[in-house]
Amino acid sequence: MHRYLISNDFFVFCSLASLLILTLIKFVNKVRFLDFLKSLISSKYLRIYEKERIIIDNFNGFLLFNFCLNSSVFVFIYYSCFYEPIKINFKIFSIAISVIILIMTSKIFLNYIIGKILNMKQIFRSLIFLQINRLNYIGVLLLPLNLTIIFGLNYNPQAVVFTLLISALLYLTGLFKFVQLNLNLVLSNFLYFILYICTLEIGLFIIIYDQLVERNYL
Repeated sequence: MHRYLISNDFFVFCSLASLLILTLIKFVNKVRFLDFLKSLISSKYLRIYEKERIIIDNFNGFLLFNFCLNSSVFVFIYYSCFYEPIKINFKIFSIAISVIILIMTSKIFLNYIIGKILNMKQIFRSLIFLQINRLNYIGVLLLPLNLTIIFGLNYNPQAVVFTLLISALLYLTGLFKFVQLNLNLVLSNFLYFILYICTLEIGLFIIIYDQLVERNYL
């Protein structure tokens, strides 16, 4: 257990920042925030807000930053749990969150470019919006899960793996939801869709699978 005796002050600060972001979002746009929280079980949010002219508006922008914040915390939790504890400071955390922001924005931009090149802007716009929705949801969910792992379960490896699987499952259900809502478009462009999945989406799940095998969870 001595392996996990690291300072949690920075995690507390990040959690408070995340909580503040979510509180402000709910205060400014309560109706949309509540619709967003129900988006896992209802398509109302997707149907209404997908039609917005700007996909990454203030609402999605703040939620995406919340995702980057909490996913960065989870990265440090994962590394501290399975490798060695890291003494976190502002510089290290800034680098981590910057890398996550860069990866996320690059993928969104790449999706947009692919949609434009293939003359499939509408289908990729829907895909981008749903992916952002799932990332935002994962960001909200990571807040209590991270706190539970740090303060309640003392960096329990099973809890870390559970959080990883839940996040991957949420993202995967987003892809299934996209197919469900855009079935005709997907079928009419089936080859392009399969190529997209194989090149840009499946890599994430291969990495997760390798990690689970490495940790003897599969």
